[in-house]
Amino acid sequence: MGTPHGLSLHDPGNRGILTLSGDPGRKDGLRVSEASAILARPDGSLWVGSEGNGLQIRSPSGQQSVMLATDRVFALAAADRGLVYIGSRNGLFAADAAGKTLRRVDVPHRQPDAAVNALLVLDGTIWLGGGDDGLWELHPGAAGSVTVARHMDKPILTNGTMRTIALVPNGRLALGTDLGFNLLNLASGAVERIFPNQTDPQGLSPGAVMSFATDRSGRLWVGTDNSGINVLIGRDEAGRPRFRHLGRTEGLPNGDISRMLVDRQGMIWASTDKGLAMIDPDSFAVRALQTPDGVVVPTYWSNSGDTTPDGDLVFGGVGGITIVRRTKVTQWSYRPPVVVTSIKVGGKVLPGNYTGPESGRWVKIAPEANSLKVDFAALDFSAPDLNRYAYRLDGFDQDWVETDAAERVASYTNLPPGDYTLHLRGSNRHGIWTEQSTALRIRVLPAWFQTLSFRLAAAMTALLMVAGLVQARTLILKRRQRELERQVLERTKELSNTQEKLQHFAYFDALTALPNRRAFNDEFQALVSASPPQPFALILIDLNGFKKVNDALGHLAGDALLVAAAGRMRKVMREQEFIARLGGDEFAILVPAVQDQVLASSLCERIVNAMADPISVMGSSVTVGASAGAALFPRDGSTQDELYRHVDLALYEAKNAGRGVWRWYRDSKIVSAT
Repeated sequence: MGTPHGLSLHDPGNRGILTLSGDPGRKDGLRVSEASAILARPDGSLWVGSEGNGLQIRSPSGQQSVMLATDRVFALAAADRGLVYIGSRNGLFAADAAGKTLRRVDVPHRQPDAAVNALLVLDGTIWLGGGDDGLWELHPGAAGSVTVARHMDKPILTNGTMRTIALVPNGRLALGTDLGFNLLNLASGAVERIFPNQTDPQGLSPGAVMSFATDRSGRLWVGTDNSGINVLIGRDEAGRPRFRHLGRTEGLPNGDISRMLVDRQGMIWASTDKGLAMIDPDSFAVRALQTPDGVVVPTYWSNSGDTTPDGDLVFGGVGGITIVRRTKVTQWSYRPPVVVTSIKVGGKVLPGNYTGPESGRWVKIAPEANSLKVDFAALDFSAPDLNRYAYRLDGFDQDWVETDAAERVASYTNLPPGDYTLHLRGSNRHGIWTEQSTALRIRVLPAWFQTLSFRLAAAMTALLMVAGLVQARTLILKRRQRELERQVLERTKELSNTQEKLQHFAYFDALTALPNRRAFNDEFQALVSASPPQPFALILIDLNGFKKVNDALGHLAGDALLVAAAGRMRKVMREQEFIARLGGDEFAILVPAVQDQVLASSLCERIVNAMADPISVMGSSVTVGASAGAALFPRDGSTQDELYRHVDLALYEAKNAGRGVWRWYRDSKIVSAT
């Protein structure tokens, strides 16, 4: 990119941030309106994938362009001999370097039109991330064919929906999914799954992982779709990864991280749903860049961006692309003064000026109006919503209290009598703080009962009352003891009733009234631990199309569908058969005392048939159906983990067979029982 490659773009402020707007009707320039994928080629050409408007290849001169007709493009990856692989909503494609030919690449054992969300070409190997079928390792063959060397999906991975793939230090691939991410060791094939953990302050934040970057210290940066950036700073004694979190509080313009790139100076750049951010990996200082800095594109596409041979950064967004010429990007260095815009004591505005050494005035707070509210503002109006603020009340606050442009107010109530100084400071849009704070002197006057003479008189009175209170206290304590004994008996009874309710909540699903996962685990262990052990069957059931109903009709309809499905399954079961809801639309059934497959096969057939009929949900008739997988203990697994894994494989095979069917697991392979 840049002038050497002919992209002559307008940069009115010479700020180094340029915009190339998209218009499908233009003959020259960017002809795609949504830049959903970006690939910068060594020859200076720029490949831009779009949302439904095809794939455009801009030549180094910027005048000649080639349009390839594709569906939405999610990912682009360069291979040998100028070949470019294209991941789209309807499958994998390959184009030659000139963009003259476009052909579909069929992946064995994979639907040809299955979505491809992520691509990485490494040492001739193609790594493909699917829309819902995990990771595929592909080896190119003759005549454009590929062979499958490896396929991994859940439960090996955290989730089957891949979002991004990146090479990270120590010979590993980082695999971002809708539920955390994975680290794949290329040498050993071992996979480390890293799930979100909201309860751990240093755990991975919730949300899909959309982008990775590696800083100059070799640390992994993880961008999420709603929780900002997580920086892997190390591991604890147990080997668990420890993260430092960067979000809006630290200065990011938005928590949705679309793409991260590292410039030649080692700075981390992130596109978000509200502009760009540049982060210093040494200090973690964040600089937000928005419209005043030349960032015109409001929202960026997930994982859409690349670095050009000249070192420019290109980010694809809604309506066009943003080009960052890093060497020309300057910082807004104006240090705005902070002024007090309003002072309220007891809810009433104080007139006049109370700041500055020339005023010499104190803000006095009378006892009957002991509340203070001070509004303030930094005098930088270039992008006032990006200004940051901090205040500290000496004698009360231990440290500065930081806030943003939406909360430019310091508020206090019931301050103890005494003299205080309120310090105020602010920053400009790039986070550069004022050199000196604005000071406001405050005096809180004491009430009559807070004076020294009153306190001395109160102390004397208290001493005289102590003697009488000691005797009265003895009588009161005896009465209290009798009352406490009565209350203890009542409370013991209440606690017993509460314990019974809690026991029920701990073992039953609140929505369907079925036993929950905890009850299922206890029942499973009881069957496994029976002496002598008796064979039993495990059946896993998933509802087909539940997510579509949930998305189309809402969560209340989804809940009603789950309740109806649970009722249908219970009607076709025997009394001794145990059913539980494991979570979401996943159900499990334990069939005790099963000597062969007959009883369990019959139950699977009844459930699949029962769920095939339409269900009335909130006035709408929906058909979801069910898929089931079954396995026998101990024939198909002698432990819970082994049996559960095998029955999960059987369920997976049932879904692949067209859904609405069921399958048995037997002798380490899937066989049909129908």
